[in-house]
Amino acid sequence: MKSTPLKIILSEKKSKLMSLHQIQTGTQVTVRSTGDVGSIKEVYYFPTMYKVEFDNGAIEKFTTHEIEIEGTSLAKPGIIEEATSKKLSSGKSYEVSLLNVKTVVWQEIKGDISDVWKRLISLKDYHLWYPGIQRMLPLNDMGRYVHHYSFDRFDLKPGSHVRTRNRALFPFLNGRIMGMEKESQFTLFLRINPMTKELTQFELEEKDGKILVTCTRSYKGLFSLLGYWGFHKEKSLLLKDFQELFFPLIVVDEKAKEEKSIEDKSAPAMDREMTIAYAVNKGISGDIDFINSIPDKPTRGLAKAALIKAKRTGIIPPMPDISPEKDSSTPQKPKTDASGIPIFEDTQDLIHYAVNLALDGNMDVINGITNKPTRGKAKAMMVKSKRSGERPPMPEMPVQAESSEISGVETSSPQFESTEDLIHFAVNKALDGDMEFINSIEDKPTRGKAKAMMVRSKRSGERPPLPELSVQSDSSKQEPEKSESEEELMERLIAEGVDGNMEGINALDNRVLRGKIKAAVIREKRKSIG
Repeated sequence: MKSTPLKIILSEKKSKLMSLHQIQTGTQVTVRSTGDVGSIKEVYYFPTMYKVEFDNGAIEKFTTHEIEIEGTSLAKPGIIEEATSKKLSSGKSYEVSLLNVKTVVWQEIKGDISDVWKRLISLKDYHLWYPGIQRMLPLNDMGRYVHHYSFDRFDLKPGSHVRTRNRALFPFLNGRIMGMEKESQFTLFLRINPMTKELTQFELEEKDGKILVTCTRSYKGLFSLLGYWGFHKEKSLLLKDFQELFFPLIVVDEKAKEEKSIEDKSAPAMDREMTIAYAVNKGISGDIDFINSIPDKPTRGLAKAALIKAKRTGIIPPMPDISPEKDSSTPQKPKTDASGIPIFEDTQDLIHYAVNLALDGNMDVINGITNKPTRGKAKAMMVKSKRSGERPPMPEMPVQAESSEISGVETSSPQFESTEDLIHFAVNKALDGDMEFINSIEDKPTRGKAKAMMVRSKRSGERPPLPELSVQSDSSKQEPEKSESEEELMERLIAEGVDGNMEGINALDNRVLRGKIKAAVIREKRKSIG
């Protein structure tokens, strides 16, 4: 005989639950199969049955499923049911009956739907956020054992099999992918433990610039109530854990951000010495944020080293005066070449600067030195500094001069007889560290030719000839200095080489001339020994 429902709901203004045993005699009923109308004469228990008398005087017995009782309606089979409005950014609902359990959770995630979909179908990461799963493995139909449980060889499609293992002592249990619609729906059949079977369905929906992810889990069978056990603790938080793991929300303190921007705008420009002194004083007072906010990495490193030294020795540098009215002028731009490396007058300053940056982790400057001997010296000094732990002194940054003149001729609006002269002039300016002129050439093909020539000149080390400008020069301006001839250069460098100074010889770009000078130095040294 069929099982009977546990309750009914009366169709009154104020609905209430009542047992089917409490139906009053005389209540009209309708037989479902024939449509005949009669009235209840008697109620029987265990099982629940009704003796019904019809208008023709006939009397028959019916079960609760065979008749419809006037003024009542059967309740849903769920004995526990709760739902939260989906207008919220997250929520849960569940429906529990004796042999069926259904739980639903949803979460709004801020991100791209393709990224959410990729994370959702990444089965190898389920142990990180899906409750009850310690490990998930694919089942690949392949000959080699190493490929049998490899996600790299897994064909993610409906019908593919997987294996899951619980955090308890249960063995691996088989599961299956039941359905899959890209960026829309993903359905899995899982067995978290040997007693329950779980059908899990994920649904994705774009809503107001966010992704609404819904997870529905259904359990059927004698042990289906195990699926409801623990739902309010960790099982209802799986999508929240999924979001916090892969798509965490970045909370920005608007007030702190506004205060920081005001502080940055009001802070005056300081040189390196003032910045280090100011940072050390702030660090001693307990404010490390200023040191960590210094954008220049070498300066930040020097400030931290000075802070440690000040704490050990107790000698604190004086606090610099950083009142805004003291420094109202705009800071000058550093003098750099086309690759952004500062142009120092002394080669030793360039080596010290490159070594300091290399010790801080920035190898771009030391690798960007075009002169091979200088680059070798810088790397050798870097190795010595790492072994000894002592840094070379950081040189002052060269400053770009406000007025730029070449050979006493103003370059604000030079005139050239041909395009080739314009290109040669622009390349020479770029090799000297001034990229503004080459970038200001309006003709795009000419600008491209100039940049290509600049690259070739940097590789070969040979400059194009500087053209004569057509701008009339004053007679009072000095004549350009005479260049040193090759014979005079060789005599000077040979004398320096005999005295032990090889820097000038190694700095020559002309390999043939450099070889001749070195050979002459060796001969002179042999003569002096003989």
